Amino acid sequence: MNPMPNLGGATGGNMARPCPCGSGLEFGRCCGALIAGAPAGEPLALMRSRYTAYVVGEMDYIAATQDRAFNPDFDPRATARWNKDVVWKELRVLNASGGGEGESAGTVEFQAFFEKAGRAGLIHEISRFEKKKGRWLYLDGQPGASVADAPATPPMPKKSKTGRNEPCPCGSGKKFKRCCGA
Repeated sequence: MNPMPNLGGATGGNMARPCPCGSGLEFGRCCGALIAGAPAGEPLALMRSRYTAYVVGEMDYIAATQDRAFNPDFDPRATARWNKDVVWKELRVLNASGGGEGESAGTVEFQAFFEKAGRAGLIHEISRFEKKKGRWLYLDGQPGASVADAPATPPMPKKSKTGRNEPCPCGSGKKFKRCCGA
């Protein structure tokens, strides 16, 4: 895996650096443009930019690119606190479907590798997206199936100030007890 350091705010710094999403494009021509306000052309682009928003700490972008009907209690500040000491390592896109010309729904399966408090972690999700009023939005996600080449993921620490029935601060849209608190 190629380590991806936290890069600081998306609007500052060198927009010519490689994009954290792993596309091979410059940040400013890839996810940086979306985080700055350009619309995502497909669910895959939106998912990659959301991963990058976590890397660069742009939680307002995470909030702005999800359908609030599916997660009305999303708290960008709580998510930023959770994300503060996370080092995002790599994004792997496993599958993407839908979201083509004339379609209004799509899915993306991905793995996001990270380190938090010195422990390796993995988010493996099948995310659902919907196009509403000309904009792609993240709806929700479900855990992906086990993958043989994925490293074992230690459980997240169970001690948390987040209540079991509160939204998970990772931004998944699930209750804490069914996500990081499991």
